[in-house]
Amino acid sequence: MSLGLRRHPPRRVLELLGLVATAALLMARLDLATLAAGLGLFLWGMTHLEEAIKRLSGGTLDRWLAEATASTPRAIAMGTLSTALVQSSSLVTLLAMSFVGAGLIALPGAIALLFGANLGTTTGAWLIAAFGLKLSLSHYAMPLLALGLLGSRLLKGSMAGLAGLSLGVGLLFLGIDFMKLGFESVQSGLSLDGLSGARFWHWPLLVLFGVAATVVMQSSHATLLIILAALASGQLPYLPALAIAIGANIGTTVTALIAGLGAGAAGRRLAGAHLIFNLITACVALALLLPLAWLVDQLALLIGMEATAWPLKLALFHTLFNGLGILLMLPFIPRLARLLERLIPEP
Repeated sequence: MSLGLRRHPPRRVLELLGLVATAALLMARLDLATLAAGLGLFLWGMTHLEEAIKRLSGGTLDRWLAEATASTPRAIAMGTLSTALVQSSSLVTLLAMSFVGAGLIALPGAIALLFGANLGTTTGAWLIAAFGLKLSLSHYAMPLLALGLLGSRLLKGSMAGLAGLSLGVGLLFLGIDFMKLGFESVQSGLSLDGLSGARFWHWPLLVLFGVAATVVMQSSHATLLIILAALASGQLPYLPALAIAIGANIGTTVTALIAGLGAGAAGRRLAGAHLIFNLITACVALALLLPLAWLVDQLALLIGMEATAWPLKLALFHTLFNGLGILLMLPFIPRLARLLERLIPEP
């Protein structure tokens, strides 16, 4: 420790001061500590969920994804379905990068798979908005956590995988409940009503906030959870919430970009395709924010959704602009693949 302090004294001292300051702030503000705890539990649950699903699939998910790219519609459908099941577009993206790097699937098929993964990740917002914000999930979290913890200690094989799945879901539920409690506690002291979205220059700043939050937490689901909880408690107006959700879509590409740094040319091409698709989709959604918000209102009326069901409307907006991005980019998949092959040639 002393050698480390001598070699990098400013960095170590700053890290230590930062930890002490953060601990002091959280101890002084129980509401912020509750928010932070909820976010940490949610991310921890996502990690357990991914590991359990990979363990349970036993290679089945890999085979499905590899076989799904025979046609573009099939690849998009499989990308959507697999991401909806595992609730992690990053996992599907990393698997697709490994397949295309190994030559198991062609680049156009992998790109279509990523398009579907983007659509599949919107199911998380629907689940949180429809169930997570209305029910007291801690009642369900406790038995799931107990079963998961005991099972992971005592069981082996696929049964241990089921225990890990139970543990991951329990942590997700508990994290969502803590986030709700945290936002209810800070309701009087926190308000973003000043950024009502009436001024156009607010929206790009909120998009950047969504990008930064997703990059820091490495999970667009965590960013959406924060947005939905703040929206449900009245801390965040509707239009800014939509802009932050657009930013979360861009931020989720960071995992693929980081993985692409250590991958071959094929993996870097797929990471580039992911970034290009999400950037174009975000730019279109931001430019059409008001028309899309109006369309969400009309669809909400059509399906009988309440006018003040803001979290559900945000989930609908999230699905709508991702679907719009797929429709816009679908005809250009072969051209995008050829462009990336020219820009990132084989060494």
